[in-house]
Amino acid sequence: MNTEKILEKGRTDLRWLIETSFSLVDKDSRRVAFKFNRAQDHYWSRISARDIILKARKEGFSTIRLARMVAKCMTMKNRHCVVVSHEEKSTQRLLERAVYLLENSLIKVNYTVTGNNIRFPDTESKIWIGTAGSRAFGRGDDITDYHLSEFAFWTNSGLLVGIEEACMNDAEGCIESTANGWGTPYHKIWQAAERKEGVKAADLGPKFYKPHFYGWFWDNNYQVKAPRPLDEFNEYERWLVSTYNLTHHQLLWRRLKIESMPDPAKFEQEYPATPEEAFLVAGAMVFSPQAVRQQEAQARPILWQGEVRDKGGKIVLEPTKTDPVTNINPGHLRVWLPARKGQHYIITGDVASGIESPPDEEIDETGCFSAWDIYDASSWEQVAQWHGLIEPDAFGEIGVMLGMLYNEALLAPEVNNHGLVTCKTIEGMGYRHLYEREENKGGTTLGFYTMPGATGTRARMINSLRATLRDMTIKINSPTTFSELRSFVKKANGKMGPQPSCFSDTVITACIASVLLEDCVNIPEKKSEGGRQRLSIMNRATPGGLQSPRRGGYG
Repeated sequence: MNTEKILEKGRTDLRWLIETSFSLVDKDSRRVAFKFNRAQDHYWSRISARDIILKARKEGFSTIRLARMVAKCMTMKNRHCVVVSHEEKSTQRLLERAVYLLENSLIKVNYTVTGNNIRFPDTESKIWIGTAGSRAFGRGDDITDYHLSEFAFWTNSGLLVGIEEACMNDAEGCIESTANGWGTPYHKIWQAAERKEGVKAADLGPKFYKPHFYGWFWDNNYQVKAPRPLDEFNEYERWLVSTYNLTHHQLLWRRLKIESMPDPAKFEQEYPATPEEAFLVAGAMVFSPQAVRQQEAQARPILWQGEVRDKGGKIVLEPTKTDPVTNINPGHLRVWLPARKGQHYIITGDVASGIESPPDEEIDETGCFSAWDIYDASSWEQVAQWHGLIEPDAFGEIGVMLGMLYNEALLAPEVNNHGLVTCKTIEGMGYRHLYEREENKGGTTLGFYTMPGATGTRARMINSLRATLRDMTIKINSPTTFSELRSFVKKANGKMGPQPSCFSDTVITACIASVLLEDCVNIPEKKSEGGRQRLSIMNRATPGGLQSPRRGGYG
């Protein structure tokens, strides 16, 4: 078969062309024929127009995507391919790898290499290989294929927007990376991809990604021949065997690898068995991953989701629907258990500015989202949560409505920063059960003061929640809270807080609840229904004041 015939066949069978013509250097520095490994073989049959790959280290996905681009440029007209890496050294390696594929190909084609560009004169196709941030992309770039390598480590994840804007209608793209923490831009794209998995491809559009996860055991090199069957398995190893049918050879490799690592705690991040393990920041998470995982396994499903509103002085609950394409319900209020007659509740609040940070600016310590968390004072279970972008005074009004819904619950918002506005709003509305401290801090006794030096300091709050989570004394139900618990870490400067681009609103509300419940804070008895009349300041034209919805209002 001559070159022309081979290229013609390769145009419709890229894998055949790659495995027939290309070679590469293996881990023993030998030149060998390009044969797909187990993970590459599995992924190739599942490639879509937009893929996001989460993986363990060195499983060959950059190589397979690069070979695919080279094969396309050899056989197809006007392919404009882009490969972007996170650092200069990786960029150089990818460029050298692409050139190696061409130089050692059994099928010789015309190509030129100028700087970071490889051009194919016969097909008028090209590949640009560069580093994130080294150039910008826009509509005029006409990208047909892109591969974003180690995206989790990019310093400017906003570059993805420009690349997507530059894509042609039939473009094929892939984001590939090991993980670099929970709540990061890469993690958020992965979560969005997981939510959309199962939705018809025709409904998704070009910017929706299909998730592909490959744990360490997909690599057949990750095993060591065991001279005899391993005698004992720990609980986690038993889970690996039962879930993934791993062999003694694979488990022995895992044990030896952990022993050889300078920081064994990072094994799960570098060589994950699940997506959750991949995104955990090993050794830096403040809250026990096992405790969070156990809490999550026992969490209740959402009973109701929607909005709470003041309509003419009455509390109205409006259900919201899940978007069939994004699989997201926009409702700010999520309810797991409705209020029970005669039961006491505590509602804790974290107050933010209500101003969303621009995409190119780092989120400040005060954040932008506010959260109310409602806890049953007897069972210590999280029964509802309101979370959203809102001004501090309007947030106070939401708190009052939630308080009335839950039997005039004790409201305990954080008072520092923007919280004083929320506390003053609640006080001005005549709500009777607003948490007050004995000491005057920040010019007020209202609300829960979390600054250093105050009763219930940040360190005490965090350590209280660490203990109650671990002991299952407190019970969490919110997916938002679980996500923020995982991205709450000990930083290089020794301080505890959210990772960059992450939030801690619901962590703070859970911390406040843990401290108050541990202290058995006095919850005022509900004297009468008359408290509702004092709330008419919300709507002075309504003589009846604010009223709760009728029984069965969670519709």
